[in-house]
Amino acid sequence: KLGRRPEHTIKALLGYMRLVLCLPLTSNTVKLGLKLASQHGLGGRDALILASYLSSNQVSELVTMDKALLRLKQVKLGKKILNISTP
Repeated sequence: KLGRRPEHTIKALLGYMRLVLCLPLTSNTVKLGLKLASQHGLGGRDALILASYLSSNQVSELVTMDKALLRLKQVKLGKKILNISTP
């Protein structure tokens, strides 16, 4: 989607796998995801991913290749600021 060759995208994302943090999905995360989907015009999966990252105190940046998330650049929830970037 970003004009990169699939093999380059795969290599870049695999390089980040050692940094991947698996976050829990709770009913509060789902509720936040629905709110984010409505506010930002996101699909369900993108909204849940964003909600999970926003709900975590361990994360300050979301690295993605997803255009819908990248166009947001930064999302705030209370005092929490989540930066969204590409590898």
